[in-house]
Amino acid sequence: MSAVLTQPGPAARSLLAATVAAFAYGGWAYFVNASVSEQAGWRAAAIQGGYSFVLTTGMTLLMDYFLGVFRDTSQTVLKTTATISAICFAVAYGVHWAANTPEILMTILPGFSIGFAYTLTYVIALNRQGRLENARS
Repeated sequence: MSAVLTQPGPAARSLLAATVAAFAYGGWAYFVNASVSEQAGWRAAAIQGGYSFVLTTGMTLLMDYFLGVFRDTSQTVLKTTATISAICFAVAYGVHWAANTPEILMTILPGFSIGFAYTLTYVIALNRQGRLENARS
């Protein structure tokens, strides 16, 4: 098989993860808002799905970038995960602060927790893949 298909690059991995996130979070938004009206459900799905697509694309590209930055350290996974998590927390907090969301931490905690788990899993997988590729060279 082609290396492009078996070893997708950062852009392909990012778009795949972002597409999954858009459908998952957009679907959830539709589910919880469709009881108000079908229009409200579709609007929420489009907003949340679009936001999730953009956020996941950015996160994934930044994970690839920071994994490269911290590659030569003994704490590659920790430093990459902490950096991405801090950026995501700051952005989410800032957006909700600017929007005067009353319960900012309670609002962002579920998404932040899922994002942290995704980041950690993704970084561990890429780090292992990099070690395997280096061992083969």
